[in-house]
Formats: sequence, structure tokens, C-alpha cells
Amino acid sequence: MNPDQIAQEYQLGALIDSFGWHRSWAKFYLIFSLFMLPFALLFSFLIIGIPVLVFCLFGIYSSICRLCSGKVVFLYEHGLIDRRKRRPRVIRYDEIHSLKTYIAKQYLKGIVYLWTHFIYTVELRNGNKIIFNHGLQSVERLGTIVGDKIVEQKLPAAIATFQQGQPLHFGKLTLTQSGLAAGKNLLPWSELGSIYILPSEYGPSLSIYSTQIDREGNLKQWKWFRLENVINIPLLLAMADWVCNANADMNATTDIVFPSPLPLES
Repeated sequence: MNPDQIAQEYQLGALIDSFGWHRSWAKFYLIFSLFMLPFALLFSFLIIGIPVLVFCLFGIYSSICRLCSGKVVFLYEHGLIDRRKRRPRVIRYDEIHSLKTYIAKQYLKGIVYLWTHFIYTVELRNGNKIIFNHGLQSVERLGTIVGDKIVEQKLPAAIATFQQGQPLHFGKLTLTQSGLAAGKNLLPWSELGSIYILPSEYGPSLSIYSTQIDREGNLKQWKWFRLENVINIPLLLAMADWVCNANADMNATTDIVFPSPLPLES
């Protein structure tokens, strides 16, 4: 069955976007595997040469398959289809429990910028995980769309839970009626100045500022988190924005910047 037939069967709605393998990465793996193949054959009589030979042959095979294939991930209104393996996998957005983001910049000797790694880990309610990484073309856009769909699915329930006085957990950061909590540290909503996704030398981080002013006249940073330590970041920002709007009379200066897309360059 083609993706549209599968989408119709599972009532996934209209197609939003589709993604293929990253051809540049596939070419890189192919060239690297071909380069290593003669050395693997030369030392194949040694124990260490056998796994290297298997690695090279697999790299050549998988790289050629990726270069010859078309689109493999399809995002629809109500779910996605993952065809990276022989058996297509269908996931509705309401089956997703969390989205974890990992973004890291790679440098040569810490000086020359090479590339940026994107890894989006989708965890389902049944505990299964799906990983989308830089092997896919435009994976950052894929992660942004999935994050937006998580907000659509979870925001109403999150607001209802918050209104009932229950905390909302986002990894190392928790939203409570009193404010933002990280361990034993609490930033009251009335003292929340801004939330930014800020670029840094090794990738973006989630930075939270209070309304207090530092010596340079800027908002004082309360906490910062590596992105992979906070789950469902788009939902977190949407909830923080909702709380601040609901308490506009308490704090009308809060500035929340949504990661769409996340900044890549410093």
C-alpha cells in the first residue's frame, strides 16, 4: 500500500509534508565505507577485521538503498507514517507521550564548525520509542511539525490539569500553580521575566530569566537547561504563555520565544 492509502485507512487526514533520507549523509557513509573496505579485506583473516568488513559491507548496502529510495517519513494532520523499515509504522499524534530534543554542534578541534546534529526522540504511551535524526532530510522541520502537533493534542488537557491544581512535569522542569520549579528552586510566576531558546557554542539551550536586573542592566538568568533534559518543549512554552496571559495583571512583561524553528547558529 502507498502512504496515501495507509493514511486513508487510519484516517490520518491530509498530508502536511514528507521527508526522504539525507542524500549528503548517505554519500558520505558510502564513500567512507568504500574507503575502509580494502583495509577490512586486508585484515579479514584477523578477528578484528571481520566486524570491520561486516560494517563496511552494511554501510555500502544501506547507503545505496538510501540513495535509491524516495520519501520515507510522511506527516499528516492526525499522525505520521514511518517507512524507513520494510514494514510501515503508523503513529497517531494522540499516541505520543513525549518528544525529547537533542541538538549539538560539531567542530573540528573546537574551532571549525562542521555540522549540527539533530535527534528527536518520540516516546509513545506504550513505552516504545522512535528516533528521527540527521540521517533524514530537513529533520529539524520534521521535529518542529511533530512538536506543534503535540501542542494541539495535549494543550487542552494540560490546561485542565493545571486548573485543577496539579503540577505538569517536563523532565527537569515542572510547572506548578506557584511558578516554575527545578528541584528545590522555585521561580514564582510574578517574577518570570522571559523564556528563550538561546544558541550557544555547542547547541541551543532553554534559558529562563527572572524579572530581577543584574549589574549590566539585563534580566537575571534563573536557570538554563540542555534541551535533552526537558521534554515536550513546545508544550512547555505554550503552557507558560497561557499561564502568563491568564495572569496578565500579575506580570505583563513576560517574553516567551517559541522554537519554530530552533536557532542553529550562534
